[in-house]
Amino acid sequence: MDIYNVKLEDNNAFDEYTGVLPELTSNALVKNLRIVNANMYFDSALPEDTYAGVITGTNNGTIENCIVENCTFTSNRYRTNCNVAGIAGINNGTIKHCLVDGTYTMIGESKNL
Repeated sequence: MDIYNVKLEDNNAFDEYTGVLPELTSNALVKNLRIVNANMYFDSALPEDTYAGVITGTNNGTIENCIVENCTFTSNRYRTNCNVAGIAGINNGTIKHCLVDGTYTMIGESKNL
Protein backbone atom coordinates (compact mmCIF):
# COMPACT_ATOMS: atom_id res chain seq x y z
CA MET A 1 0.00 0.00 0.00
CA ASP A 2 1.27 3.48 -0.87
CA ILE A 3 0.41 6.68 1.00
CA TYR A 4 1.42 10.04 -0.46
CA ASN A 5 1.89 13.56 0.92
CA VAL A 6 1.67 12.98 4.66
CA LYS A 7 1.83 16.19 6.66
CA LEU A 8 2.13 16.06 10.44
CA GLU A 9 2.32 19.46 12.14
CA ASP A 10 2.14 20.15 15.83
CA ASN A 11 0.07 23.35 16.11
CA ASN A 12 -0.01 22.58 19.85
CA ALA A 13 -1.95 19.43 19.04
CA PHE A 14 0.71 16.71 19.18
CA ASP A 15 -0.06 13.99 21.65
CA GLU A 16 2.53 11.83 23.35
CA TYR A 17 2.57 9.48 20.32
CA THR A 18 2.39 10.95 16.84
CA GLY A 19 2.41 9.26 13.43
CA VAL A 20 0.13 7.99 10.68
CA LEU A 21 -0.70 5.23 13.20
CA PRO A 22 0.01 6.91 16.56
CA GLU A 23 0.39 3.75 18.67
CA LEU A 24 0.83 0.11 17.58
CA THR A 25 -0.14 -2.55 20.12
CA SER A 26 1.72 -5.83 20.68
CA ASN A 27 -0.41 -7.77 18.18
CA ALA A 28 -0.21 -5.08 15.43
CA LEU A 29 1.39 -5.86 12.07
CA VAL A 30 2.25 -3.19 9.50
CA LYS A 31 3.68 -4.79 6.36
CA ASN A 32 4.59 -3.60 2.85
CA LEU A 33 3.69 0.04 3.53
CA ARG A 34 5.30 2.83 1.50
CA ILE A 35 4.92 6.46 2.56
CA VAL A 36 6.15 9.06 0.07
CA ASN A 37 6.59 12.81 0.69
CA ALA A 38 6.17 12.92 4.46
CA ASN A 39 6.66 16.19 6.32
CA MET A 40 6.82 16.42 10.12
CA TYR A 41 7.11 19.92 11.57
CA PHE A 42 7.38 20.81 15.26
CA ASP A 43 7.14 24.46 16.19
CA SER A 44 5.34 24.88 19.50
CA ALA A 45 5.97 23.48 22.96
CA LEU A 46 5.60 19.71 22.82
CA PRO A 47 4.69 17.50 25.76
CA GLU A 48 7.79 16.58 27.78
CA ASP A 49 7.77 12.97 26.51
CA THR A 50 6.94 12.99 22.80
CA TYR A 51 7.51 10.07 20.43
CA ALA A 52 6.98 10.88 16.76
CA GLY A 53 7.55 8.70 13.72
CA VAL A 54 6.12 8.86 10.23
CA ILE A 55 4.59 5.39 10.58
CA THR A 56 4.02 5.37 14.35
CA GLY A 57 4.84 7.21 17.52
CA THR A 58 5.37 3.97 19.41
CA ASN A 59 5.73 0.45 18.09
CA ASN A 60 4.91 -2.53 20.31
CA GLY A 61 4.11 -4.81 17.37
CA THR A 62 5.86 -5.61 14.08
CA ILE A 63 6.74 -3.28 11.21
CA GLU A 64 8.11 -5.14 8.21
CA ASN A 65 9.15 -4.31 4.62
CA CYS A 66 8.15 -0.64 4.92
CA ILE A 67 9.64 2.39 3.19
CA VAL A 68 9.42 6.06 4.12
CA GLU A 69 10.88 8.10 1.30
CA ASN A 70 11.43 11.76 0.63
CA CYS A 71 10.61 12.73 4.19
CA THR A 72 11.51 15.95 5.99
CA PHE A 73 11.65 16.46 9.75
CA THR A 74 11.97 20.02 11.02
CA SER A 75 11.96 21.27 14.60
CA ASN A 76 12.82 24.58 16.14
CA ARG A 77 12.06 23.65 19.74
CA TYR A 78 14.39 22.09 22.26
CA ARG A 79 12.87 19.22 24.21
CA THR A 80 14.70 17.00 26.64
CA ASN A 81 12.82 13.85 25.62
CA CYS A 82 11.45 14.32 22.12
CA ASN A 83 12.17 11.24 20.00
CA VAL A 84 11.70 11.77 16.27
CA ALA A 85 12.32 9.07 13.65
CA GLY A 86 11.28 7.95 10.20
CA ILE A 87 9.67 4.65 11.23
CA ALA A 88 8.85 4.82 14.96
CA GLY A 89 9.52 7.43 17.61
CA ILE A 90 10.11 4.61 20.08
CA ASN A 91 10.37 0.91 19.35
CA ASN A 92 9.45 -1.79 21.86
CA GLY A 93 8.58 -4.32 19.16
CA THR A 94 10.17 -5.49 15.92
CA ILE A 95 11.21 -3.44 12.90
CA LYS A 96 12.76 -5.39 10.05
CA HIS A 97 13.66 -4.79 6.42
CA CYS A 98 12.61 -1.12 6.51
CA LEU A 99 14.16 1.93 4.86
CA VAL A 100 13.97 5.68 5.50
CA ASP A 101 15.21 8.33 3.08
CA GLY A 102 14.92 11.89 4.29
CA THR A 103 16.30 15.06 5.81
CA TYR A 104 16.41 16.04 9.49
CA THR A 105 16.69 19.74 10.32
CA MET A 106 16.97 20.89 13.91
CA ILE A 107 16.96 24.61 14.65
CA GLY A 108 18.21 24.68 18.21
CA GLU A 109 19.14 21.59 20.21
CA SER A 110 17.85 18.04 20.32
CA LYS A 111 19.05 15.14 22.41
CA ASN A 112 17.17 12.30 20.68
CA LEU A 113 17.04 12.45 16.93
